Amino acid sequence: MEILKDEKTIKFEDIETEEVVPELVEYLKSLDKTEITVDLEMCEDLHTAIIQPLGAYKLLGKVNFIFNGQNSAYKMALESFTYCESE
Repeated sequence: MEILKDEKTIKFEDIETEEVVPELVEYLKSLDKTEITVDLEMCEDLHTAIIQPLGAYKLLGKVNFIFNGQNSAYKMALESFTYCESE
């Protein structure tokens, strides 16, 4: 499935597979730490490989996530994605 995006919003709909990861990574690289919104409200299923680049971008810039009641596992994973320093 194709990622729907504009300058400040990425929208995932229906079922998103790992096939969108390369496109997502390139798009996030092009943003240069711009504040973005990630809309998951219409997303039925999100492959876990998509969570990592979204979480990594969250560490670099501000990301606002829009969730629905069905994707609470994605919400927990994305909101808890933090930087940890190793000792």
